Amino acid sequence: MKRHLKKIILLLGVFLALASGAIVQFLTNWGIARREAADLSPKSLIGFISLIYSLAILSIACFAIYLLVRLLRIGRVERWTSEILEFEPGRAVWAWPIIFLSAALGTYFISATTWINRNSMADGDEVAYLNGAISLRNLGGIAGFPGACLSGRYQHSNRHPLYMLFLSTFAKRSLSFFAQAKIFSLFAGAAAVVITFFVIARSFGPLTAMLTTFLLVLNPAFLNYSSSVACETLLICFFVPWWYFTVRGFKDGKAWVAAGAFAGLAYLTKGTGLFLPICFIFSGLVVRRLKICKDKFFWLFFLAFVIVSSPLLTRNLVLYKNPIYNKALHSVYLWSDSVAERYSSVPGRHSPTIITYLTSHPPWDILQRVARGMGAESRVFLYTIGPTESEPYYIPLSLLFFLLFLVAYIKDSSRNRKITTGTTIIFFFLFFSWYLTRASRFILPLIPIMYAYIALSASGLFRWFLEKKVKKVWALGVFQSFSVLLILLSASIVVPKVRGPDFSNPLKPAEVSQDYLVLASWMKDNINGNLYFKGPDDDWQVEWLSGTSGFERHIPFCSSLAELKEIMNEEGIVYIFITKEIYRTQSFVFAPHFIYNEIEGLEPLSEGPEGWELVFQDPTPPVDYLAYKAE
Repeated sequence: MKRHLKKIILLLGVFLALASGAIVQFLTNWGIARREAADLSPKSLIGFISLIYSLAILSIACFAIYLLVRLLRIGRVERWTSEILEFEPGRAVWAWPIIFLSAALGTYFISATTWINRNSMADGDEVAYLNGAISLRNLGGIAGFPGACLSGRYQHSNRHPLYMLFLSTFAKRSLSFFAQAKIFSLFAGAAAVVITFFVIARSFGPLTAMLTTFLLVLNPAFLNYSSSVACETLLICFFVPWWYFTVRGFKDGKAWVAAGAFAGLAYLTKGTGLFLPICFIFSGLVVRRLKICKDKFFWLFFLAFVIVSSPLLTRNLVLYKNPIYNKALHSVYLWSDSVAERYSSVPGRHSPTIITYLTSHPPWDILQRVARGMGAESRVFLYTIGPTESEPYYIPLSLLFFLLFLVAYIKDSSRNRKITTGTTIIFFFLFFSWYLTRASRFILPLIPIMYAYIALSASGLFRWFLEKKVKKVWALGVFQSFSVLLILLSASIVVPKVRGPDFSNPLKPAEVSQDYLVLASWMKDNINGNLYFKGPDDDWQVEWLSGTSGFERHIPFCSSLAELKEIMNEEGIVYIFITKEIYRTQSFVFAPHFIYNEIEGLEPLSEGPEGWELVFQDPTPPVDYLAYKAE
């Protein structure tokens, strides 16, 4: 009875510490947010998220302390250590690794918080996700989504809806929405860390899982997308289980049903989720040849995929007559010679297809594109796989990581796992070698799996060292020293971040310039449902905040200003926004009519292009944007 009473008192103490600490942290965060954003109230969602954030941090700390207290029983430590180092697939040994998982999550939350605070203004894809979430909210959110798909009212064809559906539950036209959306990505990243830990522990053992999660929470690309309004962290939550259940399905076919469901969730999250069924087919054909077509679970994979992703597949069929339609994976993106060429807004004018591409490019040009693409994608892989982005360390460390990956991959005893992993990585590599956009986000889902192999190499070396070079009597001490070294290394990384200027309340609204807000206000009052040209540069994307009633089109790739005016007339474009980035990227169109210098900014030559009226401009020098109206 006394023994159970001690446990109850200990757990009660942990709970009270958690509750009191969370309340203090919540009140502090809410007070800061209250001063920084007038539209917040005690009942607002930002206050609720602040409480959840505080609870998560304190839960990790208290749980780690609780386990460390239990670890004082040395005999238990010896048993855990022995079981970890002699791990056999199928055995679950969690107590000691959970401590590392807690430490890894603490490191992750602290590191990602500093990244969040450096991301002060929405741009690029973040704007599209914020806009999409607000649009889905206006369509009824999660409850109204199926009906919006069936009726074709949901028309977003580039970014897939699942991430935006989650955001739609608290979407609003306020700078605080941007902060809340980043926090959602942060927690999706934490979920990805936990899922990766347990999946890798089941696949390779707890020691490998410990090292994998340690590497993942330090990866710059992972931290970047965990602190941005982006779907990549949510995608990892589905990609890693898909990989696990696909491998497991070769021995237990029922697992392929789960793999199909996770592939469907990945497809609802991002267009590249469509690659997972393709990789599943290739892997199955390599392992079992055509015999796999006789396996009912092979077909149940696709049934599960279709059922889970049916809302989006139905919408595509209703609206685009193609169940797997996606603008980013459409022919105009795959068969363009440059990124700028993709942004033609006039179908047929600058919209290449596979036929036009093959008939206009000799074989040598195609081979050159493939070679250049593979070289560029290799650099992206090295940059993404590395544990740091700092020069001059990231290249040698990335090469070392890739070498460790190859060693473990070649020596992997599971043929099914090796084929599934290799097929997936090769497919992603070849596709994005052809695809012109080079970004780490496209291959980020592969990183947890590649890190697992890297950790497998490292843990194998560690086991060999203990078995061959260390006496059994000292093995426990060496393992404990190694564990402490990892914890100290983690502390050495996060302590400077806590003491740095970027570690502050992650829920504070974005700090944007007054010029940005002025443009948002002007567009809301003046666009009035008209079509307008703007972008595709990342600066001055204010539509998500202003709620502009017009319809944006990207400034197309043109050979001259006369051609641009012709397109504007054909399309009914009323306004066009010339920005610094547009001037730079299409200087051959705009340089004869505008000048730019760092002091004054953009300035029209004489009275500007004929037929255009200057109706608004950046009010504070240097002028970063000019707004014209077609006469």
